Amino acid sequence: MSTQTTSPILSPTTPTTPTSAVCRRDSGADSAPCPIVVHSCTGQGVTLTVHLTGEVDHLSTVPLRVMLASAAALGHLHLVVDTSRVTFADSALLRALDTWLRHGRTLRLENSSRSVRRLLDAAAVANGRARS
Repeated sequence: MSTQTTSPILSPTTPTTPTSAVCRRDSGADSAPCPIVVHSCTGQGVTLTVHLTGEVDHLSTVPLRVMLASAAALGHLHLVVDTSRVTFADSALLRALDTWLRHGRTLRLENSSRSVRRLLDAAAVANGRARS
């Protein structure tokens, strides 16, 4: 027997940034990049689908990591991530996704942005593998 759920992982009261919002930052060295935005997040059965927007670095992945930990605790086993709207990504994205893959969970990346493809290519080269 299978059940279908579409309940959100994040509560409806969680503030979100519209995708059309402009992120402003100071020119100082301590300025944090624009936050990562979870554009949408839906669950169906044991599969969670997440659409990311913005810049993904060690500062901005905290909400994503919390959301993925909550999803895992709720029994989601499969993760589909659309990164077509990600404008910057560094190893923090790889670390968050690697954490998800532990304990037998699966991951599928869809619609990778140029930034994410570049990151994946660099990681493949660093690990001695060419990405196809």
